[in-house]
Amino acid sequence: MEDSKKYLRAGQIVGTRGISGEVKVKHFCDTAKAFCSIKKFYFSSDGHDILKINNQTIFKNLILMRLDGINTLDRAKELVGKYIYSCKCDILIPEGRYFIEDILGMDVIDIDSNINYGKIFNVIQNGAHDVYCIRNTEHKEHFLPAVDEMVNKIDINKGVVFVKPIKGIFND
Repeated sequence: MEDSKKYLRAGQIVGTRGISGEVKVKHFCDTAKAFCSIKKFYFSSDGHDILKINNQTIFKNLILMRLDGINTLDRAKELVGKYIYSCKCDILIPEGRYFIEDILGMDVIDIDSNINYGKIFNVIQNGAHDVYCIRNTEHKEHFLPAVDEMVNKIDINKGVVFVKPIKGIFND
């Protein structure tokens, strides 16, 4: 499976703060700290329109950013709703962890029986662990907790997630 996207949505500008052009950003990373560790951001999904950050601070579950050239409330309001992108190559993730974007569309196959349960169409992040939303060829949906006991191996290159589900997950 080829790299689906080089640039990922890292966050979205959701509001403003104060009158000096500061913006509030909702991050799409595991943590606000992980978002702040990314050094390069862009306003476009192709890596153009580099976003120059003068300052960023974690505020509750948001990031407050001061952007180069944005120094009035009116200019900041123009940015509300815009997405912020980052290159995958600039994001450090631990071995064995994957971008959700890369998992979407992967086949889910039983490691023991080789049964193909369908494709991952969504990932729910609920805090305790992710849940893979899987849709089979009959458009029936199943939900698989993404825990080590059930997810045996993820092969990004082949586009396959090998699983060992407990009885009842796939109505067996």
